[in-house]
Amino acid sequence: MEEEFRFHLELEAERLAREEGLGSEEAWRRARVAFGGQDRYREEMREGRGLAWLSGRR
Repeated sequence: MEEEFRFHLELEAERLAREEGLGSEEAWRRARVAFGGQDRYREEMREGRGLAWLSGRR
């Protein structure tokens, strides 16, 4: 999951650098701010798996 998260951060940082003319450090900073922390995504994944497990119990 960390590799996928980093991949999406890279894509966003590259987009920001290209489209907004930002330097590398600023593009990375803004990408991290836009995506939020990895903890948020980990929690969403846990919640999603939990709901899938519950729906399979019917």
